[in-house]
Amino acid sequence: MEKKKNSFWKNYKSSIILLGGIILGSIIGLINPDLGHALSPFGDIFINLMFTVVVPLVFLSVSSAVTAMADLKKLGRILKNLAIVFVVTGAIASICILVVVKVFPPAAGFAAAILRILWLPMARN
Repeated sequence: MEKKKNSFWKNYKSSIILLGGIILGSIIGLINPDLGHALSPFGDIFINLMFTVVVPLVFLSVSSAVTAMADLKKLGRILKNLAIVFVVTGAIASICILVVVKVFPPAAGFAAAILRILWLPMARN
């Protein structure tokens, strides 16, 4: 039993620590919003570091896998599936954002006069 427990921690250590940090940050933000706001630069730095690491890592892993393939039929099948997944997930994201915008209109509280002030100078140019 100890071996299973140890292997679970070994396999999911990073995910558990990440989820724990998210939960801890949420609790701190709920209990003490000023402290949560003071700690927000650390979260921003973490997210920016994740973007700078994850995007190149995914690109390099996909490109190295493609260059290592010898069978062109298999490569074509994988690229076709990749394109399908990309289009389908993009369509799902688009539908989700359209539903959210319809349910929660982002400009609902904006006064029409403010919109006229903002848009009229641009319309004249």
